Amino acid sequence: MSLRTRLLYFFGLLAVVPLLAMGLLHYVQSIRTVEQHVLAQAELIAQRAAEEVARRHEVHVSDLRLLAENAETQRLFRAAAGRSGQDLDSARAAADRYLVAVWRHISAYYRSIEFQDANGALVLRLGHVGGEAGPGDGPPPGGGWLAAAALLDQPVLEQPILDQRTGTLLGTVVAAPRLSELLPSEVISTGFGSAGYNLVLDRETGSVVHYSRGDQPVRAAAPDPEGLGFEPDAVLTSEAGGRFRFMQADSTRLAAFVSLDAPPWTVVSVAALEEFSGPFQRMRALNLALVLLVIIAVSLASLFLVRRATRSLEELTTAAGDVAQGRFLPVLPSPGSDEVGRLSAAFGTMVDRIREMMAQLQASRQMAAVGEFAAELAHEIRNPLTSIKLNLQRIDRAVAEGGSPETAAPVAIALREVGRLERVVTGVLRLGRPRPLERGLVSLHAVANDAMDTIRTEAEASGVRLVHELAADRDTVLGDPDQLRGALLNLLLNSVEAMPHGGELTLTTAVRGPTVELVVRDSGPGIPAHVRPNLFRPFFTTKAEGTGLGLAVAMRAAEEHGGSLELLEGEDRDAVFRLLLPLVATPAPVGG
Repeated sequence: MSLRTRLLYFFGLLAVVPLLAMGLLHYVQSIRTVEQHVLAQAELIAQRAAEEVARRHEVHVSDLRLLAENAETQRLFRAAAGRSGQDLDSARAAADRYLVAVWRHISAYYRSIEFQDANGALVLRLGHVGGEAGPGDGPPPGGGWLAAAALLDQPVLEQPILDQRTGTLLGTVVAAPRLSELLPSEVISTGFGSAGYNLVLDRETGSVVHYSRGDQPVRAAAPDPEGLGFEPDAVLTSEAGGRFRFMQADSTRLAAFVSLDAPPWTVVSVAALEEFSGPFQRMRALNLALVLLVIIAVSLASLFLVRRATRSLEELTTAAGDVAQGRFLPVLPSPGSDEVGRLSAAFGTMVDRIREMMAQLQASRQMAAVGEFAAELAHEIRNPLTSIKLNLQRIDRAVAEGGSPETAAPVAIALREVGRLERVVTGVLRLGRPRPLERGLVSLHAVANDAMDTIRTEAEASGVRLVHELAADRDTVLGDPDQLRGALLNLLLNSVEAMPHGGELTLTTAVRGPTVELVVRDSGPGIPAHVRPNLFRPFFTTKAEGTGLGLAVAMRAAEEHGGSLELLEGEDRDAVFRLLLPLVATPAPVGG
């Protein structure tokens, strides 16, 4: 697995997955919030309806107590039971007048009221049920007595008639209250939403007492219990209340119910979730889309940053492979302020140092080859060359003492070339097999003045003006004055040779920390860029008669003295060489 893949994997695991989980969690929580709100409203409606039904039921129970405990009803039932000795007809007439008067006040709340004896036989009835008189019953006085008929499909309330004197059961008052009064439409028909509806279930019979919808202000026909969309058993067996959900016609329904002790009914309020979740659904979808958009934006930004960082690392890896294969000019990513940029800069610095070390190693190898070559050269050439030089000098003296003048010029040329060969051999020997330094305290200013005096005649012949600016307040170094003078002469002679038609040669010194700096600057044509990398390489020269050893010997001398020699970038076409040598604490100089 590549680094880029691992970074993307961890980003997805630590960033994308938590963001997506938070978005989904918020989505689910918003759904639950809507459900809780709908259930709370449905429960509030069911609770209010149940409280109103219970209150009205108490009013009806109070009415029945009044009908059962009044004096006329007590005399009538005691007379019917033969316990008072009072005439039954007169007791019936008195009760009829009283109960008819009461009925005028309560008839709006009841469909009918029956008075039954202790055996369950009908004694009298108030109200209209079937419209026909029962067998053997004539119309009661005042029109209060109605025909006997069974009470069918009506809520029934019962109140025992007890003898107020003895507490004996005399009969029962059975009332059929009007459903609209027991279940007021303004309360029981108030559903939650246009698709919401309310139910009233009878727990004793399992039947639907009442059914109403929010979009139907009047009481609707009660459906069959099996068509409610939910199993009513759990609702009918609960004596308190609760909440539940179910599916009806591909719609999620939320319901709350409250159970009453008397009457034994359960009020159920049902609402449709989709009716209220629409706006929240759009908001949830918008929030989820926003989360997904943020995830996509963050992912794209992270992918860009990861690709950018890993691309730099890939370039560094490729560059490291190039360096491993010996190519020390790799293509590196642009250095930046981040860790990868700093790593690239450090890697570039390391490659530059490796390149310098390889160049030094190559130079050392060349020096070793030069040393071997110098040994062979000293053995094979120097002795014959000495013999040739001595013979040529003898001929030269003979010519000077009166020999043939025609031989003077050839002999002079031969001696000059022999001298040149001696210089080459000497330079090669010094370069390849340097002799031990004769170290001592040396004044660099004295060495510089001596070298300038040495080249002054040649400089004046070429029209070169020499300028001294020896401003260093300390110039004592530890070294070999002859080697330092030779190195400085190589630099100065090169500068004079670079200005055959005149110019200016400047030599300056200054203290740079623990070192003394000596700078040689000439106003010649400068050194071309393609020549600079090979300038200090042995045997490299751009002169027709050069040996290519002068700067290499000067570089070796600087390094043997613990210093350095380098070519600086000059202004215009100047050539500028800087020699740095470590200072010593002892100020007493030794002249060169």
